[in-house]
Amino acid sequence: MKAAMLYEMNHPPGTTITEPISIKFFKKEACDKPTGQGYNCTFSVQVESTNTMAGFYGNLPGANFYKDDKGKWQMRPPF
Repeated sequence: MKAAMLYEMNHPPGTTITEPISIKFFKKEACDKPTGQGYNCTFSVQVESTNTMAGFYGNLPGANFYKDDKGKWQMRPPF
């Protein structure tokens, strides 16, 4: 899930990120039973970047994650 979140932060649809974001700390808390959107999971995260908008991700209490056809975790955009 950490890798899926990192990918989503650095590759948002329709936007080019010039100042990469890194995850300093990530801890998955709990996930609800899966739905059509995937798993709604809560987590604690701290991010690092010179990008002033990166701090937004530190305020996310949770997100929807799912596994793709290859079994790899993916994150749905939080907005």
